[in-house]
Amino acid sequence: MITQYIFGDEKQIVEESLALERLPYDDLVVDVGGAMCLMPRADYVVDKIPFEKLDKYPKRNAFPIRVRKERWITADICKPMKYFNDKLFNYSVCSQTIEDVRDPICLVSELSRISEAGFISTVNWRYELSVMRGSRWVGYWHHRWLINERDGCLEFISKPPFLYSGLILDSELWLS
Repeated sequence: MITQYIFGDEKQIVEESLALERLPYDDLVVDVGGAMCLMPRADYVVDKIPFEKLDKYPKRNAFPIRVRKERWITADICKPMKYFNDKLFNYSVCSQTIEDVRDPICLVSELSRISEAGFISTVNWRYELSVMRGSRWVGYWHHRWLINERDGCLEFISKPPFLYSGLILDSELWLS
């Protein structure tokens, strides 16, 4: 069951990735949606980005990656992961992904089904509702969800992709 939720900055996520390196070597770890910033400790990865494009994205730290091509599954993470048995993994990771997907409930359900423990990290919803530096837009344009934790449960609040931070609409902006 997923019991850890990390809301916040990159430093917290890097600390968690370093903690993964201390897991027993035999523990199986899956990184779901991690291709763009892979957790090196992952034994398996499920992502829409294929293994062949992995070298285009950064790693979380200096550790060598463990995952090999035959354990890289290119798939839609919003669909049931029937290719994994229940509780196959000792630990699962879903970092900076859940706010982007169309069906986060299915994803959380599958992570809980396939792993004994794990963590989900996401942008703090307060940050997501603040104006981005040098921009008129609020938050990240591609995020679909504002995510909060309440009483041990995740809340998903639909986020329109283009929240405007000004009180008066700029006609030049909207008509161009």
